[in-house]
Amino acid sequence: MTQLCAPVSSAQNNPCDKATFFNAYELETLLQHDSREYPPPKNPAASCNYNLFFGFFFDGTGNNYDQCMKNPDMKEGFTNVARLYDAYPGRSVPGILDASTDWQHDADFYRHFFRVYVPGLGTPFPQIQDEGGPLGLGTGRYGQRRILWGLVQAINHLHRYFLGDAFLLIEHKEVVALDRSIDLDWQTLTKASWQRRMTASRREDPLPAACKVLRDMLSRLHERIAPFMKKDGVKPANVTMTIVDNIYVSCFGFSRGAAEARVFANWLLLLCRLDAELCREKGFVNLAEHTLGGFPVCFDFLGLFESVASIGLAASTVLFDGHGAWADAEHSLRISPAIKKCVHMVAAHEIRRSFPLDSTQMGGAGCAEEILYPGAHSDIGGGYLPRAQGRGQDPMGADMLSRIPLADMYRKARLAGVPLKPELNLTRTQDRFSIDPTLIADFNAYLKLFQAPPEDFKVLLQTQYWPYLAWRLGMLDRQGTTAMAALWPGAKESELKELSAAHQRFKEHFDIYCKWYTFRDTPPVRYAWEKADPNPPRYAVPSFDPAHERHWQELLPLMQTLAKARDARGIADSDYYRPEANTLFVKYVHDSFAGFRPFGKDVAEASKTLKQLANVQEGEIPISAEEAAWVRSFRQGGRRMEDDPDGFEPTWLGAGYLRYRKVYAGADHLQLTRRVPVDERGQPVTDAV
Repeated sequence: MTQLCAPVSSAQNNPCDKATFFNAYELETLLQHDSREYPPPKNPAASCNYNLFFGFFFDGTGNNYDQCMKNPDMKEGFTNVARLYDAYPGRSVPGILDASTDWQHDADFYRHFFRVYVPGLGTPFPQIQDEGGPLGLGTGRYGQRRILWGLVQAINHLHRYFLGDAFLLIEHKEVVALDRSIDLDWQTLTKASWQRRMTASRREDPLPAACKVLRDMLSRLHERIAPFMKKDGVKPANVTMTIVDNIYVSCFGFSRGAAEARVFANWLLLLCRLDAELCREKGFVNLAEHTLGGFPVCFDFLGLFESVASIGLAASTVLFDGHGAWADAEHSLRISPAIKKCVHMVAAHEIRRSFPLDSTQMGGAGCAEEILYPGAHSDIGGGYLPRAQGRGQDPMGADMLSRIPLADMYRKARLAGVPLKPELNLTRTQDRFSIDPTLIADFNAYLKLFQAPPEDFKVLLQTQYWPYLAWRLGMLDRQGTTAMAALWPGAKESELKELSAAHQRFKEHFDIYCKWYTFRDTPPVRYAWEKADPNPPRYAVPSFDPAHERHWQELLPLMQTLAKARDARGIADSDYYRPEANTLFVKYVHDSFAGFRPFGKDVAEASKTLKQLANVQEGEIPISAEEAAWVRSFRQGGRRMEDDPDGFEPTWLGAGYLRYRKVYAGADHLQLTRRVPVDERGQPVTDAV
């Protein structure tokens, strides 16, 4: 079940202050979790026993911690995943980020903690030979390589703990070679175990190629750390580096990084099952289901901001869903019951066609909690620069809407046992968690409009999105950058142009909607002998997307209510047009449609994209027939790609403001945003299936 987010206490504007951010009961819970981080007191026999902690952080598409550090234009553009990475103590993977980002506070104490940052798709990741660029941004290229690299780091962590940081057991270049030789596909995830059982009597090894590779890596690990392994509770031969009792794992991701995190979690659990199997073959008896190096593994927490797959051909096209390659919805993205707790934070006001949501409402995953927040995609996962589009005034971004999901995720993760410790970090990183009190007040005022939010996902989404459309219709007459500047005086000139152009697109969509509304009930002539106008004035939705007209039908109650209010008293008197909501939309909610122009490339960028596509081997990246024609023409001598006049997602693909976001629920054909019936008063029927 998806639920609406809760109000924020005005006293909890500083997550780095444990005493005020957590209540007394929660502080007691934190103490219990903290006791796992060091040997049990008053027990000399266990003074050398330690637990290990692994944290994995998959950043969103186009997001890169290193670029935010080094590029002045991207200063403070960190996502919530990057901020949580800062709060996780312990050792980092050498060379991924600048040494200035290493954990500073009492580093020796946290030597049994390990954290992994994975740069977002489409950004440079030289260790895996990814230069970044349009193919990563557009198709999710090298997503599998990032997942495989994360799995390798889990193995390397254990090796580093026992044998030091002098070298990695599995080098980065090996990951590149492995990525080219195996597929992390759903067939392996679902068939590896039963294939092994069904053919156990045969001499041939029936394991899929990916599992063979993982077993080989685990065998290398076992060989290196054999003196430190604890067999059936017997003290290991070498205790110079302490005795490991358990390994606690947590993982976070945003956008496509959230999709990566979900797939990574399933593959890590498979890796741990293979490790347990390997240990049993060596005579281990008393083993947990999931182990690494023979040590029990507990997957404490999976924290997700806005899961968007869009791998291969994204849902920006009509015929595709973005669940290509490693990101199939039915298996690879599923939340395993082996994960103790999963929290998925999703956006109520994201409408871009290219950003369909993959809900965690699937397969009865009892560990999964899904929470709806006001805002667009990056208002939930972060990544906007402070004062972008004129939203917010604080140069450090304390008044950005994304700070609230960040604080909530931090709270839930820490209470679940994730060893996040922002209070021990540097001041500059602590400042990236603080929340402006005015933001909290405006946020809570907005939530008061929804005293009894419905449980059905589609109806819940409607209750959030209709006030947004009412606000947009209320400013329908505003035109040009001057009008936009009056609303957002802090926006840059380029942003004002984008906002103005997007608003003009909204006006065009609304004009088309009004024509469709006027003539929608006029039936077309089906047979020549019927007595009717041979050319009825029926106005069709100008889109190839069959869902587009359904969305427009569902908006009828809202539009009719607003039209009546406008005719009688003005739109300001509508129940959907509320000052508290308008304040949130003007001051905090970014216009993601305006800031996203996937089809508006200039000639130089378009030519670069074509050149990259032309150099990709056939079949490596799934592309449309039209794109393939461009590539063939380019290979034959080069072809100029025309610029799109504005670059926004096109109306004929079903894009725009007058639509609902596509939300997948565990399969390509299962969507939570199907039509919801309305009663005679135009109110959604909440018990609809």
